[in-house]
Amino acid sequence: MLKHRWIIYIAGMIIIAAVCGGIIAARQNFAITDIYAYPNPFDNENEVTTIKTTVEAAGTAAGTMTILVYDINGEAVWAQEINVSVIQGTNELELSWGGENDFGREVANGLYICRVILELGGTHIVSCRILVK
Repeated sequence: MLKHRWIIYIAGMIIIAAVCGGIIAARQNFAITDIYAYPNPFDNENEVTTIKTTVEAAGTAAGTMTILVYDINGEAVWAQEINVSVIQGTNELELSWGGENDFGREVANGLYICRVILELGGTHIVSCRILVK
């Protein structure tokens, strides 16, 4: 459910940002309740954004979180998978992206789509967020 929407003008670019309320994606005993990136747009000093995912769990499980970053044309730019474990209650998982592609080259400034895939105890949850570099 969309609570608010802002249209932001930054350096000749129009960015539409939305704040979602409630559960973003849920399956069985797990739910992604929030995904955000900070700083977004990237901080020009260190050129790193942290993608943080909040997961509500009804039990304990281990699995993987995969972050996929696509350019505006839908082409995969970067992917990273980490092992994660969650306990009952609220869990925060995070991963940093330095604005480079899978070959270590810096990507151009622009809009990027971040896809989060969480696999826990046989449960597969997918959600997305827009990143600005």
